Amino acid sequence: MSPFRAVIPLILLSAIAVAQQSAPAAIPRLCVANVGNETKLDISMPKLRDLLVSQIKQGNLARNSRLEVLPLTEDTEEQAMPEVRQQHCDFAVYPRLMMFRVQPRDLTTQGTVIYRNDEGQANQQLVPGIQFTVVRIQSGIPILIDRRIATKPYQSENDLLPLVEPVGDRIQRELEKRLLAPAKPGI
Repeated sequence: MSPFRAVIPLILLSAIAVAQQSAPAAIPRLCVANVGNETKLDISMPKLRDLLVSQIKQGNLARNSRLEVLPLTEDTEEQAMPEVRQQHCDFAVYPRLMMFRVQPRDLTTQGTVIYRNDEGQANQQLVPGIQFTVVRIQSGIPILIDRRIATKPYQSENDLLPLVEPVGDRIQRELEKRLLAPAKPGI
């Protein structure tokens, strides 16, 4: 065997190693499940999901190609898991539309609730809200659980649209913390 033939495999192996080191890292994927409807309200859940996807795509991570946002067709974590695996998602959002019993004065203008236990149920009203959970797929651990509640009883689908914008912003901030966090020295 000639010395030249023995060198060729070494050259190929080092070229492959260099190519792997210089290959760009995969863009993390955030998959957004369809909104689960735990109310009796007649609302287009895909429309709410698409609005949430659109809000997240307007954030810095997605606009700068550091996050890919994909809609899913299923709504619960159990039902969506095969699709999450197929799409190779790093994170998943599971939104749910729910009804909340609140005192009228307990709602702030941002749709958050100040909970009070000292009042009776006489003045309480039912208002819709969106609760969402963001899960890191690799560990299965939620990185964010939050909710936004409407400031008045449900009258039309348009009452829910203002709730989605802060949800998209909040998810964006949490993902920025995890994806853009500087590496800790010595780790």
